[in-house]
Amino acid sequence: MLTAEQIKTILKFTLTSFNQGEPVTDETVFNTILSETNGFTPATSSKRIFKSLVRFGLANNNHPDVAWPTDWMDKTIAELAEILANTGNTGD
Repeated sequence: MLTAEQIKTILKFTLTSFNQGEPVTDETVFNTILSETNGFTPATSSKRIFKSLVRFGLANNNHPDVAWPTDWMDKTIAELAEILANTGNTGD
């Protein structure tokens, strides 16, 4: 299982691919970079693509697929990393 620090690294690395502004830090809030409405369809929004890439990265590092909070877009990288590191539920 990955630690919160390791998950922060994955989140920051992945979010940087979507960012064209300020550097991504532990205090970056996801909704300042990602959107639900910027894809050709809802399934291709940056929010959905980002979450899929992160889940894939976590799984490839033997981290369990845990449930993400419904309000994760309003959280910082540090907040979400702590949740994903400490949740024992299966993901959606």
